[in-house]
Amino acid sequence: MNTRIQVEHPVTEMVTGIDIVREQIHIALGKPLSWGQNDIHLSGHAIEARIYAEDPEKDFLPSPGDVCLHLGTGEKGLRVDTGLADKGTISSRFDPMVSKVIAYASNRETARKKLQQYLKNYVLLGVKTNIPFLIDLIASDEFVSGKTHTGLVGDFQNRREKSVLHEADRQLLAMAYVFCNAAENNDGADIWQQIGLWRLIPTTNLLINGTPVSERYIYHNARHMTIEQARDQTPYHLIYKDNHSLRIDVKGNIHTLYYQTLNGEVIFHHQGHTARVRPFAHPGRETLREINKNPVLEGESMIHAPMHGTVIKINVRPNEKVNKGDTLMILESMKMENKITATAKAFVKTIIVKQGDMVADNSPLIELTDSLS
Repeated sequence: MNTRIQVEHPVTEMVTGIDIVREQIHIALGKPLSWGQNDIHLSGHAIEARIYAEDPEKDFLPSPGDVCLHLGTGEKGLRVDTGLADKGTISSRFDPMVSKVIAYASNRETARKKLQQYLKNYVLLGVKTNIPFLIDLIASDEFVSGKTHTGLVGDFQNRREKSVLHEADRQLLAMAYVFCNAAENNDGADIWQQIGLWRLIPTTNLLINGTPVSERYIYHNARHMTIEQARDQTPYHLIYKDNHSLRIDVKGNIHTLYYQTLNGEVIFHHQGHTARVRPFAHPGRETLREINKNPVLEGESMIHAPMHGTVIKINVRPNEKVNKGDTLMILESMKMENKITATAKAFVKTIIVKQGDMVADNSPLIELTDSLS
């Protein structure tokens, strides 16, 4: 028997109405249980989802870092347990669980739908999370039918399609970015300040999650734009904006997006998915690397940390030749050792860190080059 309280204890509490933690404290104080076995009755159905700062696309590696916006609160039939406020830091020294979301209803299917919808509106910006994966998993045939098994997560992830940004999503994000900038200047002293990103040939040139996106649009005012595409025109109306949210009307459909401006880019949340959007004018060397994911572009490439962690071992030396897949160093994060490997056949040009260093997510570790000069 595992006598400690379990992470899933809210599920039991929701269907029994018993505060297990309160009872545990009473026992520790030498008081008797408040309930007898005959007093315990089950009612309804509850499902719990654990929200983790981890990257499902990287085999669920931890993704600690700074959270710039967190909007997760309970409502009727929903409970959210978390120690995180609207902002905070997910440390690499501890388990990366951020919160637990528990949905309750009279039956399993209603609880499932309630949980799925809530997760689509759960905002956690600044770190990678498992929220998109959970949304898809809850909608899978196996989960819907109740035919779950211990290998479901691995099986589902292997066949799950990677998240693709469709054209309508790209256009919505592009216009949301324009609204964020134009509307902020709405009280400018003259028309040129009011219209913000407007140009003689109004085109958005953006990087959305590292992918170049250009959309030609018509500027009507700071709250009304129209995207031109072939013979089709799609109007976008900004109907509400505050410090962290936008509501945009697209042909009668209202889209709510949450956002946070951070380091020159805007991070958006929409229906459970996040996107980083920033201006893209001239493709410099670093931008080309980001777009192409070319391991040795223009003779050089930088290997970045996939997460926060501590360098516990460096396996290479400057000028050493490495092959694709060779282990360059070991990074420890969340009590797990993670191999940092070479992305191509190359030479080690510079080792930027040393053993024992603590590094942040995406910080440079090792620079590779295609030739030694």
